[in-house]
Amino acid sequence: MTIYDSVNDIKEMLFGEKDVGFDTVRSSIQRELGQESISIPPQYMMMKITNYCNSDCVYCNHARSKVQNETKDSIALDRVRSIIAQAIEMGVKAISISGGEPLVRGDVEQMVKQIAENNVVPVLLTNGTLLKDRAQSLYDNGLRYFIISLDSLDGDEYFAQRGVEIGPVLEGIEAVKKLKEKDSTVKIHITPVVTAKNILHMPEMVRCFSAQGISVQFSPYHRFIFNRKDELADFDEEDVNRTIDTLLQMKKEKYLIANSAAFLRHFKDFMCRGKILPDHYSCLAGYSTVYVDTYENVLPCWSGGIGVVGSLKSRSLSEIWYGREYAEIRKRMLACRCAGCWLLCTGELTMLVNGEE
Repeated sequence: MTIYDSVNDIKEMLFGEKDVGFDTVRSSIQRELGQESISIPPQYMMMKITNYCNSDCVYCNHARSKVQNETKDSIALDRVRSIIAQAIEMGVKAISISGGEPLVRGDVEQMVKQIAENNVVPVLLTNGTLLKDRAQSLYDNGLRYFIISLDSLDGDEYFAQRGVEIGPVLEGIEAVKKLKEKDSTVKIHITPVVTAKNILHMPEMVRCFSAQGISVQFSPYHRFIFNRKDELADFDEEDVNRTIDTLLQMKKEKYLIANSAAFLRHFKDFMCRGKILPDHYSCLAGYSTVYVDTYENVLPCWSGGIGVVGSLKSRSLSEIWYGREYAEIRKRMLACRCAGCWLLCTGELTMLVNGEE
């Protein structure tokens, strides 16, 4: 048995791809809802190993020019390895490595190897700028899942949102494609942040990458500037409606769109009517996914809207996950007593657990 024999259990959670293997996970989570304590381990751990980034995205706190927004730091390798070991012992099925930009560190291969050698699926979330020279070594150490954040195929548009040139990113994608040609277990997912500036180009991006056997999974831009005009959030309702309808039709036509239709449909309300969450929505992320930030804090949600559950500097991951504080936070998440978000790791995951197409 290899780690990729377990992919059916997690790929729907990671990428939105339907498979009967997820039914077991779905049933386990649904049995836990409303219970005073949880008995199942997290299925997926997302780990931010650094706050440093070599891009300068206009919408991200990790942007290299925004040093005032956070402490630029990384988790020491020995601590990363300890946290990974704790997650593996608990029974997680997949661990993603992210940042910042994780590949600004030279030791990601060691993390990937540890994860893969323990029959857990490693996943890399990267901006792709440093991928060309690392793709082979990452693969050699067990990485098969590459999630690459790419907002546009137009160089000028990409630079406007990301602050760097697109060329190295496309070269990185090509490097992973060569691995994929030799090994069908290699998966590439492109994740655009959809803004008012690039939304009209999303169908063409799907056509381009579908022709290459690469899936696209969309995440909407979350407005964070409220005291002045935010051009990235200045969506034209006609543009949004036309684009989302086109993407939904393309999904029916079997283009490689990894989002669920339910997640995409809410983009209209989210972008144009300021409606962050759908009616009757209950967030289920707290029952399946655990998040670790660069300060070794455990969070139930990547958006930060709920806050920190506990610190791995003083407690184990298992103690925090099964603890009373986390149980209370799960209740708050179910009731959506937070600022709300419509992210892949929360909204999309909830759609999948609910079985919404």
